[in-house]
Amino acid sequence: LQRIDYLSSKQVTELTNNEKEELTTLRKELKMRNISKKYEDKETSVADRLEYADYTTQEHLDSIISRKLTIEEYNRAKKQIQEIVDTLSYAELEQYCELLKNNFNDLSMIDLFVLREVNRKFVLKTSKKSSKQLTYQLKKNENMRYNSVIEASKDIIC
Repeated sequence: LQRIDYLSSKQVTELTNNEKEELTTLRKELKMRNISKKYEDKETSVADRLEYADYTTQEHLDSIISRKLTIEEYNRAKKQIQEIVDTLSYAELEQYCELLKNNFNDLSMIDLFVLREVNRKFVLKTSKKSSKQLTYQLKKNENMRYNSVIEASKDIIC
């Protein structure tokens, strides 16, 4: 709030482009923080909820996380994410994500980042597995169709 007050006290012509960007970002974050508090109390309008949903898109969350975590925290979290994804099975990954989601309000910024990334990687793994299964099934169906056409044409030709 002090930074917002300081930047707001300056004339627009006195602000550098970086300061203008910073002020805009800080005001938006303050507005979203207020909407978030209202959202927790179930006092938000549909327009506020939609604005908050837009605000919390993946790209914006990445920028918030990159500003809030130190380089050491970020690297430690990335290493933890990789270890979790490499060592846990699908079922264990799902359980891990559910455990963290159940304790969502008690998570640190690092834990939130880990949860988000592990969940994203879990979804990607699941969708890749489903895609492979679908491709396999399509090929199998195509072969069956081809064999059926050959069998049907034998009866017509003979």
